Amino acid sequence: MKNMQWQEPVTYSSPQPVPNKQRIGYAAFIFVALLLIRFTSKPDPAAGINPPGWGISIVVAIIGTVFFTYVLPLLISNLPTSSVILWDKGINNNRLTGIAWNIRFWAWDKIGSFGFGNVTLKNKEFRCMHIFGPNGSPLVSVTLGNRISEAEITQYMAENGKSLANSQIRHP
Repeated sequence: MKNMQWQEPVTYSSPQPVPNKQRIGYAAFIFVALLLIRFTSKPDPAAGINPPGWGISIVVAIIGTVFFTYVLPLLISNLPTSSVILWDKGINNNRLTGIAWNIRFWAWDKIGSFGFGNVTLKNKEFRCMHIFGPNGSPLVSVTLGNRISEAEITQYMAENGKSLANSQIRHP
């Protein structure tokens, strides 16, 4: 059976912003790390290799700190941050949660049924697949990508012995 995979929409799955207090800690760490790299670099006059002066090193450390603390996270926030994978062992949901990846997995024997419904988030409506445990308790909701249809998902889930629950389900 072929795997089925899609990306959740960025506006639904984008990670929560890192709090300023935590961001300041990252910035301090990056700044000190960049200066330590300069401090530990050894000059080699015979080869004509000398580290830059401390003034240039501090400017480079400031620029690097701003880039890694503010610019890079901003760029990453515009990339797809969550993928859903249906495969022979179960369902994966790999999600960037701000500073780390959260990899969630549900084996087929832990899944009882599924359904489709709508969820409104950030003033936007999303079409979702809701996954339930064998006892009917909600496990997770994932949004559907633009390149995958409910019929394809329903067929894939049926091939793995999972039945479609009520078609209009509220977000768990």
